Amino acid sequence: MKLRFLLPTVLSVIALVSACNSKPDGTHSSYFGVCAFEYTDLPNYWTDSLYMPDGFPGADGISFSGYNPSSTLTQNDNGFVISDRHDPRLEEGYVAKDMAVLSKGGAYGEAYAIFVDKPGAAPRHVVTFDYNDLGFCMLNGFYVHNTNRVATLASFGLEDAPAFGPGDFLKLTVTGYLGTTKTSTVEVMLADYTGSELKLLKEWTAVETKDFGKFQYLDFSLTSNREDVPLQACIDYLVTQIEIDY
Repeated sequence: MKLRFLLPTVLSVIALVSACNSKPDGTHSSYFGVCAFEYTDLPNYWTDSLYMPDGFPGADGISFSGYNPSSTLTQNDNGFVISDRHDPRLEEGYVAKDMAVLSKGGAYGEAYAIFVDKPGAAPRHVVTFDYNDLGFCMLNGFYVHNTNRVATLASFGLEDAPAFGPGDFLKLTVTGYLGTTKTSTVEVMLADYTGSELKLLKEWTAVETKDFGKFQYLDFSLTSNREDVPLQACIDYLVTQIEIDY
């Protein structure tokens, strides 16, 4: 499903450039920030790989915290990995790639981000609006998908984990904060067997958040009733609306 705020063409992205107006006491800038995780400074041979920086920019004014793969828990564990691993094959007995989207590509390109929520790690702000002292930022929406391993486990089970049964679920929650004040929350069920059958995301799905409100920080979290479910969610084409005065 493609929504209006998620524009797929280059011309559409060009149309989202900053609009500046002169004011007696300065300049007002209003623009959309598109975080598509396609980085031209990555090597040309960077294929079927993971990129794990400590942090990285997503769009002008937006920063992402990187995932720490260390086996030792710290305060800075949860975060994002940039990936161009693709594995659209979903069938019983197939050994899925680790940390690969259940698709032939990202929502609109090759690369995308995977949010990883390490079990036992303290929650932290993983997306930051860097110009908070100059204005505000609002979340317009993003695309979400499952990794192949999550989809395979939920559908058929893995060697060390059975398939989802009644009551099982994996849920993504995104929460906005202004300082320490919670402003908005959106939830997405990635795999859901709380009803009569398993409901599973099997394609890039748009999440519209036009009523999300202003934020300085975003917290991402993944929750499940089971401890053997990989806490991973694929994210792409995250769009923000930014208003600043300078």
